[in-house]
Amino acid sequence: AAFGCEVEELRFPLLSKNMQVMHETIVQQFTVKAAQQSRDALSKIVFAALFDLVVEHINTVSRSPVSSHSIGILDIFGFEML
Repeated sequence: AAFGCEVEELRFPLLSKNMQVMHETIVQQFTVKAAQQSRDALSKIVFAALFDLVVEHINTVSRSPVSSHSIGILDIFGFEML
């Protein structure tokens, strides 16, 4: 329930997709490779969202007039001084 939903609610979209053909819905199961790509895409989205929250928090804290601290962050894109 960490993402605001139950595990089963994530399982279907990570392992399969619905296709609408005419007036019929067809469920297509992903291959192992496609399911892994789906998992990896979700992981990247979660990482990006968490990183944005951390940067937003740092920016908020560093705007205070008494802030004379510097913070270095190492992410997948490299090292940045904030």
